[in-house]
Amino acid sequence: MLPPTFDTSTPLATVLLWPALPDVLRRALTRAVPRETREHVSVGESVRRWREPMFREWIVGLLALDVGVGFSDTPTNDDLIGLFANDRLGAPTIAHFFVGPIGAGQGFGAAYRAVSADAPASVCAAAFVYVDAGRVESAFVFLAGATNEPVVQLALRLDDKPFDAAHIERAARAIAAEITPERLDAARDVVREALEECRAVWKLGEGS
Repeated sequence: MLPPTFDTSTPLATVLLWPALPDVLRRALTRAVPRETREHVSVGESVRRWREPMFREWIVGLLALDVGVGFSDTPTNDDLIGLFANDRLGAPTIAHFFVGPIGAGQGFGAAYRAVSADAPASVCAAAFVYVDAGRVESAFVFLAGATNEPVVQLALRLDDKPFDAAHIERAARAIAAEITPERLDAARDVVREALEECRAVWKLGEGS
């Protein structure tokens, strides 16, 4: 199944109309992004504005899912992680975004901390995990804090490990690099919860 394509000018409210939009992205758009903003801000603009608190959960979700990107000036495609790594999230030539569904052997999850249910996250994480025969093949985890703090891609020690609660706990406890001490506990909590949601989604997809 080909992933749906959203032009960079597509309003966020239109993205929400896609029935198969992953729950992580749907929550990111409906929790702390006001309805009026969703109706007037496009996908492309939301990515360019990723530093704003209301869009932090959205951007870590897009990054963890490694959304595909097409350009107006070249026939080649890229992915959002590649643009992030090269500090090109605001590239003016982005024309399309490709958002794929969650398949068997995959898990997608996210978590946040905020002062209220509809307030922008003070810290949030999103994770996407590939699992083969019960073991983690690869994991993409992104963490963001308040505005002006960098989005961090975390290297977790999960590859080739069983995808179970014990290894999730060890991975969450091990994060420390590039995380300020004052938010380390909250960061560990949201990473753990994001991975636990990944595990639940993966198990559901496996029929177990």
